[in-house]
Amino acid sequence: MDVAPNWRKKSRLKSLPIGQVAEESRRLELPRLANATINTDLRALSSLFDWSRRNQLDSLRNIFEGMAVRSKGVSEKDQWEPFKIGELNQIFSAPMFTGCLSGIHWKTHGTFMMYNSHYYWTPLIGLHTGARPNEILQLHCSDVIHVTGIPCISINANDEGKSLKNKTSKRILPIHPRLIALGFLDYVESQRLKGYLRLFPEATEGGKAKLSSNYSIHFRSFLKSIGIDRPRVSFRSFRHNFADFAAEARVLIQDVEMLQGRALGGEADRYGHGDVRTMALKTAMDSMLFKGVHLDHLKPFATQQPS
Repeated sequence: MDVAPNWRKKSRLKSLPIGQVAEESRRLELPRLANATINTDLRALSSLFDWSRRNQLDSLRNIFEGMAVRSKGVSEKDQWEPFKIGELNQIFSAPMFTGCLSGIHWKTHGTFMMYNSHYYWTPLIGLHTGARPNEILQLHCSDVIHVTGIPCISINANDEGKSLKNKTSKRILPIHPRLIALGFLDYVESQRLKGYLRLFPEATEGGKAKLSSNYSIHFRSFLKSIGIDRPRVSFRSFRHNFADFAAEARVLIQDVEMLQGRALGGEADRYGHGDVRTMALKTAMDSMLFKGVHLDHLKPFATQQPS
């Protein structure tokens, strides 16, 4: 609980035994691991002990069962804050979206457009769907579908290499009109024509074999590069923005929960997942205006010449 984040990258800590790492972290008053990270590790250890007991050691006691760290006065959903409107406009006015020197030199203004990169599309999809980064990055081209004529994104774990946070994460998301106006469907078709299985084939796995791990490191670097360096903001902030904009549009809370892949509870979890529900969710999605977020300066993908 006391070791500093990324301690293996810190020169004064990386060669020390873990116990001394904790002691030195306390002495230097370094930031400590987030409770969510600690709980993720505890769940992994508990799963390992359960597997060992079932497969080899019947008498083994799972000492990690039920163990978790509780945040003092802060619920899990409140560990991250939404971006401010000004910050959202900072993000989508950065060279990564308006033109940079190259795919490598994305911090500097230039004429190179990153329309074929997951760096470009993932934040736009995150804002307009409330989807988690790993849900976006693991999408296949075949996951962009039409339901009764409505363009949708299917969040699922139907293929090898995909995973979901929980069973309620599986869902159908009608695509917001502004994503369509930005040429998202044309981008999807271009990836299909190139023969790609995955929508973002250049995204690579990082820690815990998740596509979101490497991307999260990049996104933090991106935020710092444009001057957004306050605590409690990350890619997850888009989910909070999405919920706030939905509330502003008076979208029903059960529709917001379904769009974001959360459990409704009770009988509501068993019903309402067919075509009629998809049409209702499209109406909800279309009503969200994302007031104050300016994207008119972004040219649609379809208008770009091949690189």
